[in-house]
Amino acid sequence: MADYCTTDDVKDNLKDIDLDANTVVPPTVLADIVTQVSALIDVHIQGKYTLPITDTTALSFLELIAIDISVYRVTKILQVKNALPVPSGNVVQDISHGSAYREAMNMLKGLLNGVVDLPNEAPKNNAVFSTSTTTDNDAFVIQKGEEQW
Repeated sequence: MADYCTTDDVKDNLKDIDLDANTVVPPTVLADIVTQVSALIDVHIQGKYTLPITDTTALSFLELIAIDISVYRVTKILQVKNALPVPSGNVVQDISHGSAYREAMNMLKGLLNGVVDLPNEAPKNNAVFSTSTTTDNDAFVIQKGEEQW
């Protein structure tokens, strides 16, 4: 399994936060987060796409998701004692790490449910075929999902 983003990608999206060996999220923990998030993405797409994903556009899309989820995980660790109030009103001025996480998860669910397809990656053919014999002239039935032919 390859990671969909790097630790540097995550650091670049954490403005004004230095992650080094002396922080709450040292480099080894950040690397583990990136690997875990990549595994999460694979779990969501492996039923529909053949892994590894190779198209650069598809990989860029998955990189965006991986960065947003990884950033969310890191900021969740950093802000565990400092819960921030949700701004009142209907207008959101800026995207928060929490809303970026929700949007990334919605994109993954869209991939899983077939609402969104990865660009330039062909979905797997998940048709299930089975045969069974009958006593009448040894005919057979091909079954696809719930349909019979």
